[in-house]
Amino acid sequence: MNFKRYAARRIAQAIPVIFIVMTIVFFMVHLIPGNPAYVILGAQASLEQIKVLEKQLGLDKPIYFQYVDWMGKVMRGNLGQSVITNKSIIEELWIRFPITLSLVIYSLIIAVIVSYPLGIIAAVSRGTIKEYIVLLFSLFGLSVPIFWSSLILLLIFGVWFEIFKVVGFVSVFDNFWAGIKYLTLPAISLGTALAAINTRQIRSNMLDVLSSEYIVTAYAKGLSERSILMKHALKNAVIPSLTILGVQFGTLLGSTVLLEVVFTIPGMGRWIVYSIFSRDYPVVQACALVIATCVVFVNLGVDLLYGFIDPKIKYEK
Repeated sequence: MNFKRYAARRIAQAIPVIFIVMTIVFFMVHLIPGNPAYVILGAQASLEQIKVLEKQLGLDKPIYFQYVDWMGKVMRGNLGQSVITNKSIIEELWIRFPITLSLVIYSLIIAVIVSYPLGIIAAVSRGTIKEYIVLLFSLFGLSVPIFWSSLILLLIFGVWFEIFKVVGFVSVFDNFWAGIKYLTLPAISLGTALAAINTRQIRSNMLDVLSSEYIVTAYAKGLSERSILMKHALKNAVIPSLTILGVQFGTLLGSTVLLEVVFTIPGMGRWIVYSIFSRDYPVVQACALVIATCVVFVNLGVDLLYGFIDPKIKYEK
């Protein structure tokens, strides 16, 4: 099977997954206690006013009818309107999602820059103090909650030393360097957690590869250690770590919910929190759908990337 046919088949397999996720998200969101009409009108609203608004919003219809109606709109590319603000969800997503995505990408870059060198150092320095320091860093990154590390970073670098701003926000799409300053602290908090996981994975993969016969042969031929590590060992050790990065992409998108609240970033994560508290069902459903779709296609992209990194990988016939 050639690459194009394989990619088409994998995309076709991803569609039912997204459909199942859409169904689960819809019914889970409607299990959230509370009435959006009551939230919008407030405690002073009468029962008649609440029923009128429920009818306008379609909340008086049976749950299965609401589900079919929502699915039909999504299939036509219509994610609906916010129950609270009455604004188009797609227009809001065009503003908020790039902010969240820029934070996730920045975190991934930090994770890769940190984890790959540390993983290689730990593998080639096995049994030395260098390896123990790297493993200690990895253990620290896995143990510390993201919300705690983000608050500590905010306190030290935002309040005490005032290196980064803690009030306001500028998007990287409006002013790149100003936006980077606002995203650095949350990206470090997210990236460190991911780097801790990926460092252990890289170290483990490198140890397996370095014990292979072809690596021993390369040393016997007199090749430099740097050449062996970069051209032979790392190339084979990087593939499993790509899987980790692909899987963690969804985790990072979910983690932005907390960080965007802590750092007052007007991204999709903060919007989700506000929408959950205000019972804005259409917004929560739309955001969950966007996140699920991104995760599915990022993992699909990682799967397809394997063949470009390692030509020995063949697609199924």
